[in-house]
Amino acid sequence: MCGFLPPRDLVQVLLDLAETGRDVPMLCARTAQPATPTTRWVKEMAVLAYRLKRQFPHVAATEFLGKINGATGTYAAHYASVPGLTGRLFRGVSWSIWA
Repeated sequence: MCGFLPPRDLVQVLLDLAETGRDVPMLCARTAQPATPTTRWVKEMAVLAYRLKRQFPHVAATEFLGKINGATGTYAAHYASVPGLTGRLFRGVSWSIWA
């Protein structure tokens, strides 16, 4: 893992943030003037989590096309830069000679 959070875990983190900020009052401002108090991040985190969760099926259904085999089609640059490289790294990529 490269330090990135899997998207489904990110949704849970956002929901947890919304829950923990639920009882924290925060003074709002509108055009630099005080406005009605609200709770910290509750709506924003919950809406972001909802929207992100809605995108999962769309991303899962997307076909990613790519040409990564280099100018000569030998994958030489990949093998030179990453010893022991296998085709398993490219799972989920659709191959096309026209890509």
